[in-house]
Amino acid sequence: MYLEVITALAFTVEAKDPYTRGHSHRVSEIATAIGEEMDLDQEDISLARDAALLHDIGKIGVPDETLGNAGSLSATGWAIMENHPVMGEYIVKPVDGLQHLREPIRHHHERMDGSGYPEGLEENQIHPAARIVNLAMTYIAINQPRHHREEFGVARSIREVIYKDKKK
Repeated sequence: MYLEVITALAFTVEAKDPYTRGHSHRVSEIATAIGEEMDLDQEDISLARDAALLHDIGKIGVPDETLGNAGSLSATGWAIMENHPVMGEYIVKPVDGLQHLREPIRHHHERMDGSGYPEGLEENQIHPAARIVNLAMTYIAINQPRHHREEFGVARSIREVIYKDKKK
């Protein structure tokens, strides 16, 4: 039942924002694969999987005009979007069975170099499951074809993920 509840919550975000339909499940699948490749124990793999499913739950609190904006966001729009990890933690906070997901949800946009949000954490300050979710999200984002470029492919995507924090 636990996994069913998490999946239902993930679907609520997708119902609000059809553009992201399937996104949380894709991130979860890749996060699981990363955990398995890292030879993590099943508990840590499950934590990364579940955090990935709910990483964007805070987008429920993002106004439709901001969430569905096809152009560039204003400074206000970015501030609202950058608050979705905090809102996500707030949403799961009252659920006893989801307490272990609070920190990975809150920190899934933190970056190893400290340039992420909401707190600008770096390296080992970032929960390991949050780092895995971020890696999975990044891989998906850079491997999707865009109107201005072709799909990267697996090898180039991995190079981009590994080296992007080193580019300043």
